[in-house]
Amino acid sequence: MKKKAGLCLILLGLLLDPAGAVSLDLAPQAKASLQIQGILPQLVGNRLTLQIRLPPQAHVYAVHLPPGLGPQPSQVILEPAWVVPAKNLTEQPPQQLYDQAYETRLLAHEGDFWVQVRLAEPPKLPLRGVFRYQICSQTLCSLPLDAAFEVK
Repeated sequence: MKKKAGLCLILLGLLLDPAGAVSLDLAPQAKASLQIQGILPQLVGNRLTLQIRLPPQAHVYAVHLPPGLGPQPSQVILEPAWVVPAKNLTEQPPQQLYDQAYETRLLAHEGDFWVQVRLAEPPKLPLRGVFRYQICSQTLCSLPLDAAFEVK
């Protein structure tokens, strides 16, 4: 019961923190921050590549997940509010991890990885957007979060 109450407080904290930074009470003495540590966009012609860095002991779900599973697949959303279809996204080959939160094997990224968007034509600058992701530790997952980026 104590774990369920703690998880409810964590989820409430996610809803109340508009910046997306999440501090989780994993144990009375231990705290961890679950958020992307860095995102670097690079545009070459009509290909936008996002280099993404995660904190240790964390993972985000792949862009291409089998349908019907619970976690949120990663997405790229470009302004004005255009969700890039998964068919237009490629990603560094994800790892198959056993996810304790969902109690199954899933495709996910750890550490540093990239996601690439194939656009119909080179875009006008500045190009703005967000990388939408669900980040997890071994036992807890955030709600979907957004990491903003801009190419000038």
